[in-house]
Order: sequence, then structure tokens, then C-alpha cells
Amino acid sequence: MLHLARNNLLTPLIDLADRHGVKREHILREIGLAPHLASERGGYIESYKLIDAVEFAAGESGRDDFGLLLGNQRDHLMLGPIRLLMENCRSVAEAIVEGMRYTHLHNTALRYTLTPSGADYVLRLQIDTQGQYVPRHYAEALIAACVHFGRSLLGTGWSPRKVLFRHGRLAAPAAYKATFACPVAFGETIDALCASRKDFDRPIQRSDTRAKAIFQRFLHELEMEQRRSVTAMVRSLLRPLLSSGKGTIKHAADALALKPRTLQRRLEDEGTTFQELLTQTRLDILRDYEPANMTLTEFAPMLGLSEASAVSRFIKNAQTSGRKQRRRRATAKRPARRN
Repeated sequence: MLHLARNNLLTPLIDLADRHGVKREHILREIGLAPHLASERGGYIESYKLIDAVEFAAGESGRDDFGLLLGNQRDHLMLGPIRLLMENCRSVAEAIVEGMRYTHLHNTALRYTLTPSGADYVLRLQIDTQGQYVPRHYAEALIAACVHFGRSLLGTGWSPRKVLFRHGRLAAPAAYKATFACPVAFGETIDALCASRKDFDRPIQRSDTRAKAIFQRFLHELEMEQRRSVTAMVRSLLRPLLSSGKGTIKHAADALALKPRTLQRRLEDEGTTFQELLTQTRLDILRDYEPANMTLTEFAPMLGLSEASAVSRFIKNAQTSGRKQRRRRATAKRPARRN
């Protein structure tokens, strides 16, 4: 399955990297991400590129604690209604369960599980994708973000009982102590944090059951809308797929956990085809970047085409097809001749 993440998840990473001397363009070049995909509003990128961006920026910055810094300054407001839903749950444990239910709306490659274990809860992180880098700083950032969020609900003095990482130690012990304020073990079988059940079952003082219900309905409707409109989902997928050289119905179907024939049938039920969406997406890209006076060679990778000549053929074919469609519409509107 092709995993996708919201491109706005890159923002805190790029901001942190810039503060430590790593430029945005260097990160995007390393992970093979076109600049327009990083900044497109409401866009998606392949999840593994988010991992590669974190790991590359960590290496270039020379900061062994890069992942910890990223997790500590992670802006949870970007989770929008998910965060608002979690803040209005009755307990931290309930907030985590509700948040886990909708994590896929931001990143389909992440899975969290919350399991009781004696007097503790174990919050386990699982990352279902990997690029050219092993997700070590990335895993530390995500666990640190969980602790950061826990403190927003339980108070700044809260800390888990212990934290576990599969990889070896990256930063100085003092950096982990400052971030987690608890024992940290490395070379474990899972990435996780362990917290007292008493802490996670503690009521959230500012919770509001009516507000929780509102955000639950909103997120449920958002999820259902995405599932109902396959056309909208394919539209959102095509730009990142094209820039990665994967603009095919097979890759789109994989991303939606469908078979290609099923995807095509559902698109036809909605009055379109994959090829029509592909053509329209390429035309949209050309129109969006026309003011930049880019060459056909520069457009080629953005359109998922091999070279400038392929872009030229695409434009010519699209223009020819457009003229034919206009003629057909004009003919259909002409009144019938009277005898």
C-alpha cells in the first residue's frame, strides 16, 4: 500500500532545520520532492519522504537531538479538529484512543496502539513505511510529541514511567532526560512510552462532552466524504504520484487499497475516468506554474513525463482534444433544421 501524509507536516521540520542552517531547498532536493508539492494547500506527499526529510535534516544540522527538538516544538494545532476532539475527551486514555482513530487523515503510515499492562498503559508507535533512511530521529520526534501533548493535558510536570526505542542512543543522556524526565531504553523491540494508568485515566478538567460530540461528527463526516468521493481522493493523490513517477491507476488504486478495475468502475460511476483526471491534473499544473516561465524540461518531472518532447506531445494532444470537445458541444447546441 502506498502511504501518504499531509504536506503541512513538513512545515515544523523545515522551520527547525532552517534555524540550524539546513535550507529548505536542500531538504526537498534530497527527498526528491517538487517545491510546489511541499507548499500546495491541502496537498499530500508520500509518507516515506517525511521520514527521509527528518533524517536528512538531522544529519545535515549536526544535531544528535534533532528529533527530540522537533517533537518538543511540534505544533499540535496542525491536527486541527483531531486535537480539539482529544482535548474534550473525559480522560487522557480516551483522548489517545479517539486520536488514534483519525490519525490516518494526516498520515496513513502511522499506527498507535494503547494497551493496558499491569499498573501501566503502553502507547506503542508503529511506522508502516521506510525510505532511504531508517526512521530514528523521526521515531524520537513522534514519541517526544506524544509526551509534549500529554503534558498539555496533565500539566508540564508530568512524565511517563519510561520510554523505549528500537534504535541505539543518538543524543547525549542529558537531552533525553530534558525531554522525557524518565528512564529511556534503547535496542528494544518496540518504539513506545509507558505511563501510569492512574495518570492516563485521570479526568481532563476542561473536557466538554457536547464539544467532543461535535468534533466526532465533523471528523466522521470528513472521513465518510473522502470514502464517498473517489474522484476527490484521486485528484488529491495525483500530484504527488506524478512527481514521483507513479502517476498510474495501479499506484492510485494501491493508495486507496482498491484494485485498479474497482477504482476505474467507481470513477465511472461518478462520471469520470482515471485518464480524464490524469489529463486535467497535468493541465492544472501547467496553468498553475505558467507565470513562472518554466521550460518544458522543468515541467516534465512535475507532470510525470520523461522529457520535454513528451510534455510537448501532451500539450498538443490536450489542445486537439479540447478543440474536438468544443466542436461537439457547439454541434449539440445547434437547433435542428426545419424541412
